[in-house]
Amino acid sequence: MTETKQLATSQPKTQLGVFKNYINGKVVQDLFSQRIGKQSADFTNALIELVSNNASLQGCEPAEVIQCALKAASLHLPLNPQLGRAYVLPFKNKGKLTPTFVIGYKGLVQMAKNSGQYRTLNSGVVYEGQISKRDFVSGEIVIDQEPTSNKVVGFFAYMEELTGFKKMLFMTTKEMAHYAKIYSPSLKFSEKVTEEVLMNKFQLHAERGPAVGVGWLADSLTMAKKVVLKQLLDKWGSLSIEIQQAIASDSQVESNMELDRDNEADAANEEFTPAEEVTEVPSPEEEKNPQQEDNPDPFPGE
Repeated sequence: MTETKQLATSQPKTQLGVFKNYINGKVVQDLFSQRIGKQSADFTNALIELVSNNASLQGCEPAEVIQCALKAASLHLPLNPQLGRAYVLPFKNKGKLTPTFVIGYKGLVQMAKNSGQYRTLNSGVVYEGQISKRDFVSGEIVIDQEPTSNKVVGFFAYMEELTGFKKMLFMTTKEMAHYAKIYSPSLKFSEKVTEEVLMNKFQLHAERGPAVGVGWLADSLTMAKKVVLKQLLDKWGSLSIEIQQAIASDSQVESNMELDRDNEADAANEEFTPAEEVTEVPSPEEEKNPQQEDNPDPFPGE
C-alpha cells in the first residue's frame, strides 16, 4: 500500500462523505427508484447539494434528512432554498440536532393552487391609508385606497373558493410581531429581538428589500405573508389532506422545536437598525409609494 493510500485510509470520513456514501447505497437508491421513479438521479444530486451547503444538516442522521426530502417530494415541492417552496432545516429536539421539513410561503400557495379548490388566493403587505373599511362583526376588510405613506400597518390574506365562498384575514404589524415572538423558534429565545424590533424589521424590509437568507431575520415580510395565509386557510379554507399535513407540520415546528442555538443565537440577538436610522438616500423609484399592482394571475402570491 502506498503512502498516499495509507493516509487516505487513516483519515476519518467527513460527515458529508458519510452522507454521500449512505445516499448512494443500494438500499436508499432502490427506495428512491420506488418513490421518485425516473427522477431519482436528479433527486439524489439535489439532496447532496442541499446537505453540502448546510454544515448543520451534515451533522444530522442521514436517514432523517432523507425522510424530510421524501416528504417534500411527495408534496411536489422542490427543496432548492432559492425557490422558496420548501426547506429542510436543522432544529434541536430535546438536545438532538434534527432535520425538519418546513414548507415555505410559495410552497403553501403552490399546494393550494394544485388542490383545485381555489379560484383566487393571495396575501400581501398593507400600507397606511389603504384600508377604507373594516367591519369587526363580519370580518370584512376593504383594501382599495392608494397608500398615503410607505408605513407598513399590517398584512392580509384573501381566498375565493370555486364554490364562491370568500374570506379575508388581516393582522396588524403588532399582532404579527407578537405571533412571531411567541411561536418562532429562532426568536422566542432571543432577549434582544423584541416585538418593537420586529416591527422595525417589517419597515426596513419594506423599504430596502429582504436580506440574504430566509426566515424572520432575513425576510420578515415573506414570513408574515405566510403566517396570515396559513391562519386563513387553517380557519376558513377547504383543505386537502396534503395542506392539512403541511400546516400541522409547520405548526409543530413553531411550537415544539428549539432552533440550533449554537448556530443561530448570535443571529437571533443581532442589533437591528431601526427604520428611522437608515441614512441611505433612496432612488426615485424607491421614493414612490408602494402600490399593489393589478395582476391577472389568480394566484399572485406564488
